Amino acid sequence: MRVYKGRNNDRIRWRNGRSNNIRNNGGKCLMTVSNVNRDRYHLTFGHCRNSKGQAWFLDQVGAVYKKQPLADGVKFQLRTKMSGGRALVEAERQDSNRYALRIQDFAPWDPKQWFVFDSRTRSIRSHKRRSFAIATQINQKMRHYKVAIIQRWGTSKNYMYQKSSFFGGRGKNVRNPGGKCLAVLTNHNSNRRQAYWYVCTSHAGHGWKIDQKGVHFPRYPLRNGIKFQIKSMMKSGRALFYAEHIGSHQYRLRVQNNNPYDNKQWFVFDWRTKSIRPAANRKFVMSILKNSNNWKYYHYAAVVRAYKGEALQKMRWFKGSRRNIRDQGVRCLDVHGNSDTNRRHVHWYKCTNGLNQGWMIDRKGYNYPDYPLANGVKFQIRSRMQGNKALFWKEHIGGHQYRLRIQAHDPENKNQWWVFDSRTRTVRPLLKRTYCLANRKGYKFRINVPVVIRKYAGDNTEKTRWYTGSRRNIRNNGKKCL
Repeated sequence: MRVYKGRNNDRIRWRNGRSNNIRNNGGKCLMTVSNVNRDRYHLTFGHCRNSKGQAWFLDQVGAVYKKQPLADGVKFQLRTKMSGGRALVEAERQDSNRYALRIQDFAPWDPKQWFVFDSRTRSIRSHKRRSFAIATQINQKMRHYKVAIIQRWGTSKNYMYQKSSFFGGRGKNVRNPGGKCLAVLTNHNSNRRQAYWYVCTSHAGHGWKIDQKGVHFPRYPLRNGIKFQIKSMMKSGRALFYAEHIGSHQYRLRVQNNNPYDNKQWFVFDWRTKSIRPAANRKFVMSILKNSNNWKYYHYAAVVRAYKGEALQKMRWFKGSRRNIRDQGVRCLDVHGNSDTNRRHVHWYKCTNGLNQGWMIDRKGYNYPDYPLANGVKFQIRSRMQGNKALFWKEHIGGHQYRLRIQAHDPENKNQWWVFDSRTRTVRPLLKRTYCLANRKGYKFRINVPVVIRKYAGDNTEKTRWYTGSRRNIRNNGKKCL
């Protein structure tokens, strides 16, 4: 460009045709050097060859601003179309008026992930601070491969660099007036990866989707207030329960052997607050450890604590081959170390679809197979070992308890005869119907403890299950066999 002097070589002709071109009076066409299609590449006049590097078209519109898909002020998240759907977020501070833009693991409770449209200024603004808009880095103009930022509106003297539009269609991208697309740096799908402006392509790293919901909460499988146990899908099927107090009115969650008579193993859903609560204390909820707000960390303890309406106390139940319990981010309730042991603690960890993250609902508590005989029908219980000796009671060991032994089959001995009581799920001696078969009093479900008959007290340790099969066995509720 130079000052017009009225000379012959100042005159330019526009030639229409298949390839519109611009010619000087010497018959040379305006073109990029060597037909190179690069930002800010210099021009020259050369021999007309009807190439694309010499073709031009007129644009009277300038920047194209699509109609935004949402009304002004309606908040939304911009989530990348790459796997995982990470969200655009206002990140580290560059100076008092500028912040970097990055993608991060989905954390809808983070206010820095939410944006709004402003149709008057043709900008996308922070929902938290409406005076800040997505922009090109200062002094970088509309060049490609430049950092995307969010800055205070009007920081740049030219407002054009703070304008942007959301383009729908198959690609769904965010563009600035220079036609550059908001993209994830080198299309690398990782947490806290930087966003920048680049020449638009069809790659998923350039695609964005609008998310107004934030978190999807599938329907809970049971209505409010219906009690259930949460059992691990690992081989032992141990039940979730809240155990020791760890401070600040918080109780650690663990798995232990199934014991439906332990009220700490029972939970209920609360649809209104999207929470899972202990049935015995409904003011508490399943949660992440208090003050554990770092959504990037995967090893926070799982606890129950008082409900405070926090985002970290909302829980989602997902169905499928691996039913899992998730927080609002990307963490699942996980048995630590995939260790199928009694009283193993649970924590929040990255979802892996493993058995140690699979859970099932059990409303029954115990499964009691039908007894093979009706109530009151007498029978002997005989060992399948050689000699088929019979179970009997005689020796008093204190506390109204009689030790069980086996002896030679003697149908005349009344101490060898028993009956079932299906109402109380017990096996009782024929001569003492107020007594039942159980572990010695005070020993609960311990192994290698003398088995006795003692007075029925409605205790969980007194209930007995009879299993048929090639090895018919008698089990207590601690899954221990006689």
